[in-house]
Amino acid sequence: MRRLALALAAIFSAGAIPVAAQEDIGPKRGTMGVEAPIGSGGSLLRFRSPTSATVLSIALSFTRQTEEDTAFSVLPDIRNIFFSEVRIGRRTYRSVDKRVRPYSTLSALVGYEDFTFQKGWRFGGAFETGVAYFFSDHVSAGVSNDFTLTYQVLDQANFASPDSKLKIIAVRFSGFRLMGAVYF
Repeated sequence: MRRLALALAAIFSAGAIPVAAQEDIGPKRGTMGVEAPIGSGGSLLRFRSPTSATVLSIALSFTRQTEEDTAFSVLPDIRNIFFSEVRIGRRTYRSVDKRVRPYSTLSALVGYEDFTFQKGWRFGGAFETGVAYFFSDHVSAGVSNDFTLTYQVLDQANFASPDSKLKIIAVRFSGFRLMGAVYF
């Protein structure tokens, strides 16, 4: 009797191991998701398959700076800083059969910046890498970073040349961000 119990326990536990390893946790085809980092911005995701999603990201920020002592300053007392950026791209996940999934996103971006004496558009691309832990089909958390390559043309209003343009090619590394996502 003892041998039968041990054999049955071994069969059931051996059968449970492959089921746990093949567990499909996470979004499926057609799933929508909302993702946000700690900080500003957010993304809308639409899954084409468990391994691929279309990503639309939006970032906006506005800062108003006031300078108290302007007796010797040529800049205005109040400076408004506005930044916006929209990205659209494709994200690819690896290790679909596991809760921890590395991913990468390749996207095109367009942005607009308005600083007190400079304003203009920027265009470029971004490559994001990250890893997400899927708690369930509906919730994940993770960390990501991105590299951007942009071309920017800023109109500069300065006293010497009121209509000058500043052209910038920039490569940026964003640093690491903590992310959270909800899928529905």
